[in-house]
Amino acid sequence: MTDQAQAQTSLTNRFISQLEELVRTGGRGSLAVLRRNAGRSLAESRGAVALFYRMLPMRLGPREEIYFLVATLFPWNDLPSPGGNLGHSMALLRSKTGSEALDRRMTVLLDADFDDSPSGALQPGELGFRLRQTVKLLASHDIGVDWRRLLEDLLSWSHPERWVQKNWARAYFGRTAEDDEHED
Repeated sequence: MTDQAQAQTSLTNRFISQLEELVRTGGRGSLAVLRRNAGRSLAESRGAVALFYRMLPMRLGPREEIYFLVATLFPWNDLPSPGGNLGHSMALLRSKTGSEALDRRMTVLLDADFDDSPSGALQPGELGFRLRQTVKLLASHDIGVDWRRLLEDLLSWSHPERWVQKNWARAYFGRTAEDDEHED
């Protein structure tokens, strides 16, 4: 692992640990502020900027928006992680509910993207909207999210080879295909 990758992993772990600490210490007011700003950009947020920069004081350029998105989604689902990426969590939901509508929802999520602003900063856009729906849906069925993995994945979401989307699709559709084979 390169020094840059180790630094990124360390920052991710520290950031998610701070969000988990809010839950452990009963920071309900702070969690409510973050929850109300889910899907908004930092510029559009209300009452969350000071809280966010206390958790993430260094400048990260356009990546700040990704950290902010994760911070605002976290309060919607603080259940224990089942491990794996978000595709894996959705596959667990698919096997739990048997709902074929999840296939379409997953396809739309995989096709969603961040919006670009004129300043070059990423905006949550459709991806933020779809992730908010997904995180809430998983929570409503008592399925957690691996927040560290989600943050790492979102930081690489715009890679030209779309390897994050491929991994999520493999975890979701590959898993349901295996399940379908075993039913025959």
